[in-house]
Amino acid sequence: MSLSTPIPALELTRPNEAIRIPIRAPTFSAQAVITTDYDWKSLPKYGDCGSSFAKLLRRCMSDAAKETETSHKGFLPPPILEQIISEDIVRNEILKKGLDPHPIISVMFHGSGPNLENRVGRQTYFVIFALLALVGRLSAVDEFIGNRNGPSDQDLPLIQQKLEAGGYELLRQHEKTQMQCFRDWEDHELENFHDFQWRLLVPIFVPNEDRTIRHYQFHPCGILPWCPISKEPIEGGYGSVTKVWIHPLCHKYHELLRSINVSEGVFAIKTLMKPDRAQFNKEVGFLKKYNGLTHDHLVTLLATFEQHNEPRMIFPAAECDVEDYWKQHLPNPDTEDIDLVRWVAKQCRGMMEAINIVHNSPKNTALSGEEQEEMLFGRHGDLKPENILWYKSSDQAANGIWVISDFGLAASHREASRSMIPNRDITWTPGYRPPECDIQGGTISRAFDIWTLGCFYLEMLCWFLGGWEMKEQFAKDRTTTYITGFNTDIFFDIELDNDNDRTYIFLLKQQVLAIIDQLHNHPRCTEYTHDFLDMIEEDMLLVIAVGRGRKTSEELLRKLDRMNQDCSNEDYCMRKTLRERPPAAQRSVGRRGRLSDAGLRMVERNHMRGELSTHRSQNPVLLCP
Repeated sequence: MSLSTPIPALELTRPNEAIRIPIRAPTFSAQAVITTDYDWKSLPKYGDCGSSFAKLLRRCMSDAAKETETSHKGFLPPPILEQIISEDIVRNEILKKGLDPHPIISVMFHGSGPNLENRVGRQTYFVIFALLALVGRLSAVDEFIGNRNGPSDQDLPLIQQKLEAGGYELLRQHEKTQMQCFRDWEDHELENFHDFQWRLLVPIFVPNEDRTIRHYQFHPCGILPWCPISKEPIEGGYGSVTKVWIHPLCHKYHELLRSINVSEGVFAIKTLMKPDRAQFNKEVGFLKKYNGLTHDHLVTLLATFEQHNEPRMIFPAAECDVEDYWKQHLPNPDTEDIDLVRWVAKQCRGMMEAINIVHNSPKNTALSGEEQEEMLFGRHGDLKPENILWYKSSDQAANGIWVISDFGLAASHREASRSMIPNRDITWTPGYRPPECDIQGGTISRAFDIWTLGCFYLEMLCWFLGGWEMKEQFAKDRTTTYITGFNTDIFFDIELDNDNDRTYIFLLKQQVLAIIDQLHNHPRCTEYTHDFLDMIEEDMLLVIAVGRGRKTSEELLRKLDRMNQDCSNEDYCMRKTLRERPPAAQRSVGRRGRLSDAGLRMVERNHMRGELSTHRSQNPVLLCP
């Protein structure tokens, strides 16, 4: 049997269109079609429930929802109803009411009956029969099933309407005529019928074959087929995430999750901190374009939905973010484990490749020349350990995968303007904020992501060579008072210009250069980590100046490609080596520029000019653009 879930509407979203499709009501066939590897033998049996169909339904609803004292009252996945209902059960239930079961069975299981000739399309009554059993009204079954005026499964959900004289009535959608089958029902019976129908009409989330994202609009009374795993949502700067267990018969993401090598079972429901439709559409737009089907290291949006005027997103749930992975799961990585070393190298290379896809979208041959010219180039805008997730792999022997998530600050722009976004409108990540956010005339480009990814890579190498303790110590060492008046662990300093009181010097913090030296001299440092540290310092953590900028993601990917390939040579990634380097003081090159208007206001408001150091280095100072 197949059942299409009765929800008000479904929207299939493609790159340039949104299609709203009405969902057909449930349609059962004569025999259940068992799909997925669900353990059907675990279902309770009719005889074990006192040969009571109502008790069997309640037991199945409770089990399906993993019912607890704090959860809702349960729901029944449509395939379970398909599986447990049978001619024998229907016959037995009707005989207990002293009625003739043959006409009802003929209608329900064979689609024939004297009053069906004027009904349009195939009509089914399995949900109706279950509802009558749950509310204790099977004695009235012949007024519903086979009665040309009675509701079928295709009429559900029925709408509850209050009467002027008090009480309720149940109506078909888009109709105002009272149904005679409910004429002698008490209000509490009508209310129970109304409430139980939603518990039997839970949605089934289904991916589109063409990889477009489905958007579901749910009725306020609709019950969603999951139960929370954690009592409190995980709060972030721009939204909250709740981990839920979705019943395996209420989604068809099994193959998709296996295709992106992510373990199944738990999902993440993201809600924006403020119900901002424009922000929601913006983030979803990025997630449609850049996702796990595009690249393994980008998070996969499975679906979006709206209920109670609150739009939300569904993702596969990660085990944790990388920050927690470093701290809780692997606080002291074993650098003698060559498989772990190569896995870390693969993750770092994969993340750069994912960012390169965001920065340089591959050409879509299905687009016209004019549409190609409109191709958008993006940046993530919020790379940090909290936004990089660790997923366990479906292969339990593997170490899993690091995946870039949270495109809440992402932005797209056409090729002509992709590097010219002014910094006055930028929202930034405090610790990883690049210097151009505070430089007058600074623009926010894809180089923003290169800086933040460089910060991440450096902290990652602290963890990899020195464990969580070194990573935390580095954060403490670089924490200083900023022009905001607060302590911050950003990676650059602002100093007074000894030659001009209207300009400032922007440069990498000495503590950052010191940790790079410390890692180069670490007894666990190999040629691979030497090369990685050089790339971070020379190509990524640069204050942009005239004639000198950060390398592009494409250039950095080529380097990481070579480094990752060289890791096949055990000496390259495992043999400990030393590398001579000039002192940090000789490598510290400042950039001269003016503070942004916002920065100047902070200096004045917080009386910070007297707190800033004066630049004394003998090294040349470059001019900020």
